[in-house]
Amino acid sequence: MIRLNNIKLDIDDDNILKAVSETLKLDEDKILGTHIVRRSVDARKNEVKFVYSIDVKVNQDEDLLISKVKDASISPEKEQWVINQGSEKMTHRPVIIGAGPAGLFSALLLSEYGFNPLIIERGKKVEERTNDVNNFFNSSSLNYNSNICFGEGGAGTYSDGKLNTRISNPCCYYVLKELNIAGAPKDILIDSKPHVGSDILKTVISNIRKKIETLGGQFLFEHTIDDMTIKDGVVTELIYQKNKIDVSTVILATGHSAKDTYEMLYNNDVAMIQKPFAMGVRIEHPREVIDTALYHEFANHKKLGAASYSLNVSVGDKRAYTFCMCPGGVIVNSANEKDALCINGMSMHKRNGTNSNSAIVSAVIPDMFGSEHVLAGIYLQRQYEQEAFKLGGNNYNVPAMRLCDFLSGDVPKKFEVLPTVMPNAQLSDISKCLPKDVCETIKKAIPIMGMKIKGFDMGGAVLSAVESRTSSPVRILRGDDLMSVNVNGLYPAGEGAGHAGGIVSSAVDGLRVASVIIEKYSSEGIANK
Repeated sequence: MIRLNNIKLDIDDDNILKAVSETLKLDEDKILGTHIVRRSVDARKNEVKFVYSIDVKVNQDEDLLISKVKDASISPEKEQWVINQGSEKMTHRPVIIGAGPAGLFSALLLSEYGFNPLIIERGKKVEERTNDVNNFFNSSSLNYNSNICFGEGGAGTYSDGKLNTRISNPCCYYVLKELNIAGAPKDILIDSKPHVGSDILKTVISNIRKKIETLGGQFLFEHTIDDMTIKDGVVTELIYQKNKIDVSTVILATGHSAKDTYEMLYNNDVAMIQKPFAMGVRIEHPREVIDTALYHEFANHKKLGAASYSLNVSVGDKRAYTFCMCPGGVIVNSANEKDALCINGMSMHKRNGTNSNSAIVSAVIPDMFGSEHVLAGIYLQRQYEQEAFKLGGNNYNVPAMRLCDFLSGDVPKKFEVLPTVMPNAQLSDISKCLPKDVCETIKKAIPIMGMKIKGFDMGGAVLSAVESRTSSPVRILRGDDLMSVNVNGLYPAGEGAGHAGGIVSSAVDGLRVASVIIEKYSSEGIANK
């Protein structure tokens, strides 16, 4: 099989076979088959093309053909992911805390190998969770355990379902394949920036849960782990709502917003360290401004959809970058605590909303936490999230202002671009809910970003705050066996544990932890108890 890279086609040209034939200088009838491996968009130089990596099967001398073609090679064999099941007896079935990407995919793999895991999730099933989220948007009545952050699917359920990742791991394909089987569009298997959309993702998550249940897994929703018992360095019990459950193997996959869980772990002396994260704002522009700047005359082409960008600029010795870009999306209040708020972006699958938004963030390093306490980063988050709540009017409205007023320091004036913020936007000076260093770095970075994307620094663009949950401010330490370094049987996993970032990498980390457990233990004799 030959791998051809950098095959460029006009956006209205679907003739892959012809392009392959011309590249290889080989008649079409001698090409036995083609398979698209990857597809991306190249919008440089005022033209827009699709760029493909394609595997080609031929009945010719492959080495000879490759020697004559640029960007051609023998197609690499897909790395096999092999798990050899262990033999050690497991005292109790594995328990997974959290039903986000790490929790769901560790549960799926364990279920496939007959371990019948129990998944304990503080929030509700995704269908019921959606009702609570909509109620919050309509009435500002917040359910502290069922919201944008908490519930089946985790925070990623309401953030567009972006699946792009920087990691390279054979588990990545497993994640994409299972998402596709559960209802995600097949394009996620080839797109360089795959996404599902929060509308479709809800059904996908529900279908994954049903598959886990069919395989023997069990879910316990609306149950929060309040404490754990650790004896002689071994986790032996989980305590939830005055109930206790004996455990021997626990996957901790709570996500990065379970601040009470971090407190519980700290009180139990589970080894953790401070970790850098990032804070900032969300910026939104009319979608047509971004689409035109990036796609030029091809803006609104049916094959392109809303344009996506990623920016990273230097400001002296600091950096600011865009994060979690949501083309044609909205901004949502991701509050999960009383009298505090944070924000995130969300897009539906079609990404056809009026505005496009993205986070603009800058690093918050432990030196900025103000304390050596391991949870100081979490306390810093809470401080600025509480300030954002006050600026929004103490009613979960989100503070927002025009970019021109933010840059000049003027009193915020009436919006020109209508904010998409849900529940509502409140005209406020958002600089008051940002760390000073972060605020100044973003102010200096946006004009530089405007030189990269025309109109990015338009004065009427809307900034909302505070974007504070980019990643966990804590890393739960684990060894090469992926187990906590000081609590036997406890496996920290995913973004909340500080070992991943984003849907795919969190899911992959959950799979890695599950595979370690599978390779150690036998599933023989494990019952649902």
